[in-house]
Amino acid sequence: MTLYEAMFFKNLLKYATKKGYIVCPKVRVSDIITIERKRWHRRWNFIGRPWIVSAKLDRLHVDFLLIKEKGLTTVCAIELDDKTHDSQERKKADNIKNKAFENA
Repeated sequence: MTLYEAMFFKNLLKYATKKGYIVCPKVRVSDIITIERKRWHRRWNFIGRPWIVSAKLDRLHVDFLLIKEKGLTTVCAIELDDKTHDSQERKKADNIKNKAFENA
């Protein structure tokens, strides 16, 4: 976790606990979004075939996942884009995550 992520986490934790949320840091995207081969659709072709998508999403994570304490339902995924997201490789990974969440 970067310094900025840690600072954000500390503040988010204060807010979340007051509102009845649980904060999960560094959650794999594949734990949030699942791709079923039998329900494969052309909209996922921006990354590749189902097994390629699953492998790529398995290596990516979001910074924080916010979950309702009652019922344990997902509220939102949070990705902080600081200066570490400036590299071409990181931008490509962020693009994959953004499109995956848009299409989920």
